[in-house]
Amino acid sequence: MSRYGLKSAETRLLLACCGGGEIGEYARDLDWGRTLRRAEASGLAPAVYGRLKRWPRLAPEAVLGAFQARYLETAASNLRQMHRLGEVLRVLEERSIPAMLLKGAALLTLVYRDPGLRPMTDVDLLVRREQLRPAAQALYEAGLAPAAALAGREKEYARKHHHLIPCVSRDGGLAVELHHNVVPAGGRIRAGTEEMWRRAQPVKVGNAAAWAPAPSDLLLHLAIHAAGAQVFDRSLGGLHDIAQTVRCLGKSIDWTELVETAGAWNASRHAYCCLRLAENMLPSGIPDEAIERLRTLSGFRLGEHGILLRTAEFLVLRPPAERVVQFDVQEKLWDLALAPGRVWEKTTGAARIVRQALALSARVAKPDLPAAVLPFYAALVHPWVRLRRRMSAE
Repeated sequence: MSRYGLKSAETRLLLACCGGGEIGEYARDLDWGRTLRRAEASGLAPAVYGRLKRWPRLAPEAVLGAFQARYLETAASNLRQMHRLGEVLRVLEERSIPAMLLKGAALLTLVYRDPGLRPMTDVDLLVRREQLRPAAQALYEAGLAPAAALAGREKEYARKHHHLIPCVSRDGGLAVELHHNVVPAGGRIRAGTEEMWRRAQPVKVGNAAAWAPAPSDLLLHLAIHAAGAQVFDRSLGGLHDIAQTVRCLGKSIDWTELVETAGAWNASRHAYCCLRLAENMLPSGIPDEAIERLRTLSGFRLGEHGILLRTAEFLVLRPPAERVVQFDVQEKLWDLALAPGRVWEKTTGAARIVRQALALSARVAKPDLPAAVLPFYAALVHPWVRLRRRMSAE
């Protein structure tokens, strides 16, 4: 825990920058190179600069310049994307196709009033399923086209995804995903998008009209996305979005509605995990009553609650690039921790996942190793070889 946990200087500085706390005491004896890398991996470099620029002498000039560059790049990129998004939304508006902003676009419109503070890689728009194809045609007419790298995979996307193939502008400066749902079909979560449409609020992007989720739906979707299929891919950045949303929109969040919707969508564990960690690490005023109601709805068994929070804390505090296990194994372990079940079942399940992954990794590393020796090498030697390589790379 000393290097990546709550006691490390890098983690404390990031938490203080995201939570608005005093940062001077954490800036001493800091590995600024590691701090910059971790901030970038979590999408927090612009937010860190937003705090550091008030005390410019805390960081070396070169480091401060690097953070400033990320902030300026983010601001320029977001302004271009939002301008182009306004043009796209006007085309949709002309065709009477309502579009709802999701995730980054919604946050930049409702929460992060400074466009330099929150990176956005693409734009997610929710449209009703029956208007999905007309909306795609409108995007084509607005100058966007399906991503060339995904050409020919339309049927696969229709079967596996809750959005169409991303549409990209000719200059590559804007990518739009048209969603018909906020979660993939066939998963554990069953989202009701018509409820979201009934509660949606009108917003403006430039001169174009659009819709944004109600604050409770925005917060729940952020939690589902943060703890969902990508497994805290933005690490602490996902919790920062949640905390900032509560700070900015807290008075308009209907917490009873959020809890009830999480239960109806079978997303209580996602919501509980993210809101509990966000309030622990970045206090923003999330009501304890709402968190406890989500915990009750989650139906945790003895010991299960602790396993989930400890696993999530590790994933939140350590960016994907710094995690020891490969992504598919990490995803399986997280799904196991998140799903209902007895602790002993989860323990044996996790051991089986790790054993299979080690055996596969060992076979790739030592293809000539006899089959009889492979299980012993995979269990007793290979983990230490991987750990030493990781430590030397750091």
